Order: sequence, then C-alpha cells, then structure tokens
Amino acid sequence: MIQKAIPLMPALNINKTIDFYEYKLGFTSYNYGNYLMLRYKTVELHFYYTKDKTLFGKGNCYLQVKNIEDLYAGFSAKEIINPERRLQDMPWGTKEFSIVDNNGNVIRFGEKK
Repeated sequence: MIQKAIPLMPALNINKTIDFYEYKLGFTSYNYGNYLMLRYKTVELHFYYTKDKTLFGKGNCYLQVKNIEDLYAGFSAKEIINPERRLQDMPWGTKEFSIVDNNGNVIRFGEKK
C-alpha cells in the first residue's frame, strides 16, 4: 500500500542546494555526498547530484500548504518568488504560487480554498 510520495530532483551543486533550502525555506538537510534528503515537518524532498543541465526546468514539485498568504509574504521578503507564478487563485479551487530553486527546479505551493 502506498503511504507517501517523495519528489526526487536533480542538483548541480549539493552544498548550494543545502544553503537554499535551509536558509531560504527552513528545511533540515541530510547530506550523503551525491544524494541529499531535506525535511520540513512532514515534507521530504530528495536530490541527486548531476552535471546534466538538460534535466532542469522540466519538472515541478507541488507542496500543499496552510496559510499560503503568510508563506508567500515570507518568501517574497527573501526575493525567491517566481515572477511568472505569483500568488493567484486557480480555476480548480486552489490558491498557488511558485519559486525556482538554485538548480532551476520549480517548487509550487498551493492551498485548497
């Protein structure tokens, strides 16, 4: 039985990825050299090191959140909001925005209305 899904995304630089997610997003990191696990409460993201730049920008990670306006304000102050996906109401009943991490991965945040 499936219990949890964990996104696995590429990283060009594991140490810079740690810095981005720890200092800008508040995650805790577990560095295994070429493999990185990040946790924030019940959310977990995994990264693997690669030199292949063609892997970036093709995928997204979607995180469901509470109090999206507060999260958006905090991330706006850190200047990490994707200018193409600012906070907006979506036709499928969510409010969403996105950021782009240091590797070019798109992380979308959404809250059900």
